[in-house]
Amino acid sequence: MKIAVDIQALISESKYRGIGSYVTGILNELFAQDHQNQYELFNMYADEDITQTLQFGDNVHVHYFYMGKDAFLLEQNHVVAQDYREEYEEVVRGLYQRFIQEYDIDLFLL
Repeated sequence: MKIAVDIQALISESKYRGIGSYVTGILNELFAQDHQNQYELFNMYADEDITQTLQFGDNVHVHYFYMGKDAFLLEQNHVVAQDYREEYEEVVRGLYQRFIQEYDIDLFLL
């Protein structure tokens, strides 16, 4: 099975909060136990080396999509006027959908 994981909690300011610790612990344990499934880590927030945070083997791959300095393009309040909010959300949704199709993802954990 190919499983994608959105790792925002490990990249954003959340990494210093409870959710960051929680996600780090769960993923480290999961990767230690499961060597059969393929994991695709999805990151649109910052180009950070997460190998300091997570330990994983050859069945885990990290994908980073540059969204501007400090992920500016994801901050719709700064980028998109109210009249274009729906179109903006469609573009972001399209990024996720293309990733799912391109990497043949069976399950996406957000």
